[in-house]
Amino acid sequence: MPVVEVAEEIGLVPNLLAREDYRIMSEFIDDASHVLDLGCGLGLAGIVAARNGGLVTFADKEAAACTFALANARANACPDCEAQPLDFTCDRLDV
Repeated sequence: MPVVEVAEEIGLVPNLLAREDYRIMSEFIDDASHVLDLGCGLGLAGIVAARNGGLVTFADKEAAACTFALANARANACPDCEAQPLDFTCDRLDV
C-alpha cells in the first residue's frame, strides 16, 4: 500500500504539503530500508516509513518523545520500531 494511503488510513497526514512529502518518501523506502527518524517528536515520519516496510529507529534528545513515538508506532501497527534517546548535538548513535 502506498505511503500516502497508509498515512491517510491512520489519520496522519495533516495537510497537502505533508501528503506530497510522504508520497515522495514512498519512492525511497522499502522492506530493506533502515530509517532514522531524527528529532522524532510524535514519530509521524517514522510511522509512515515503518508502514511502508522500513526498519525504523526513533531518536530525540527528549526521552519522553522517544517513548511517545514508540507507543504511537505500536498503536499504529508498527511493533518492530526501536527508540533511542539521543542528544544529536553531542551523542553518537551506532546503527
